[in-house]
Amino acid sequence: PETMTEEQLRPYMRVAYEHAELSDVEIVRTDTKLVTAHVVATGEAEETELRYPDGEYSIVMCGLTGAEETVLRYEEHRKMLRLKYPKHFLEDIPELANGADMRTVCRQAWQNGAVYGYACDDGGVYAGLFGMSERLRTGLRVSLPDIPISQKTIEVCEELDIDPYQIGAGGCIFLITPEPERLLTALYALDTEAAKIGALQTNPAKELCNGGEVRCLEPYRGSAFLR
Repeated sequence: PETMTEEQLRPYMRVAYEHAELSDVEIVRTDTKLVTAHVVATGEAEETELRYPDGEYSIVMCGLTGAEETVLRYEEHRKMLRLKYPKHFLEDIPELANGADMRTVCRQAWQNGAVYGYACDDGGVYAGLFGMSERLRTGLRVSLPDIPISQKTIEVCEELDIDPYQIGAGGCIFLITPEPERLLTALYALDTEAAKIGALQTNPAKELCNGGEVRCLEPYRGSAFLR
């Protein structure tokens, strides 16, 4: 919490260390008008077979694929895009950045069946799925058509010859839950985009399905069009 000081945080860290729940902890303190303690914690995962039996843990995605970077690309290439698309199609693109507040989303998620959350960043949705799978030490099977995405993002990325699933996906989060219907109902109540896109599996493969085609996700190595 923004109101928590470093001194208040230390007892929690001490208890965690004593119970061997954390293997590595990093605290980054940034001085602004408020003092924010940002904590990144990682721990050893349990055996995959015990935690995530096939089909029992669904992947629910909250947020639209590449929405925030679509807005940035539009601002950067506005003149060119206006030559291709009508004004009424483009004028709503800036609103893609107005996603749901992630703090509210996460709070609702934990209260409605989510057991794990993973936020996307650079590299987009594909990189996020791969990173989450690596962190959980399990495989996954995801349906590409079920991943939430705006038609505006598809059109802008097609014109710029970039993959919409590999552009920055800030504002998107993957939620793991054994109760996808309950979680989705809670997220829809927040008027946010969300969908069940797949499930975890004991098979270590990170499978992306599109109709009858199945391919494996690869680790993010940086994006050529961003360099």
